[in-house]
Amino acid sequence: SKWVKELLGELKELSGSKFLFPHPDVSDQHAGRFIFSRIVRKSRTVLEIEPFNTHDFRATFATRLSEMGVEPHIVELAQGHKLSGMMAVYNKYEYLPERKRALDLWSDKVKQILEIDNVVQLHG
Repeated sequence: SKWVKELLGELKELSGSKFLFPHPDVSDQHAGRFIFSRIVRKSRTVLEIEPFNTHDFRATFATRLSEMGVEPHIVELAQGHKLSGMMAVYNKYEYLPERKRALDLWSDKVKQILEIDNVVQLHG
């Protein structure tokens, strides 16, 4: 969505790096996949919230898209998974328009949540 593109552009600018998500300790490297787990663990401690991990983001994404009426195979593809079983063998369609629609729905939902007036901003 246009909103996400703008947000990512701002984030890239703020990073001061050639990477959208630079490594926090090594300036010429991108943040590896384990960096996000470390950030989640630290955030849980600082904010004193119940335990969760990075896979919970994926589970929330999948669950909420399903609640919004997105078909399961589109949810799987939107998460970067491949089709399984006989669908993977015979169905070569990539579902790009359907995946874009699902991601736009998610973008709209996140934006809606962030724009709610009663959300308290936490600053650490």
